[in-house]
Amino acid sequence: MGVFVPMVKESIELLYQFDRDFVVDSGEFEHRFEWGPVPLESSIATTARASR
Repeated sequence: MGVFVPMVKESIELLYQFDRDFVVDSGEFEHRFEWGPVPLESSIATTARASR
């Protein structure tokens, strides 16, 4: 199919992303900028206030 449909050919190259877990480590960022994750409840409230 990749010969006739270029999108199919390109998507095959990305299949490796779905055969293992995607792990993100923000430890270095948090250490350097002294900034960590924000609790969901707090971020929702802040976003709601900002959108008024």
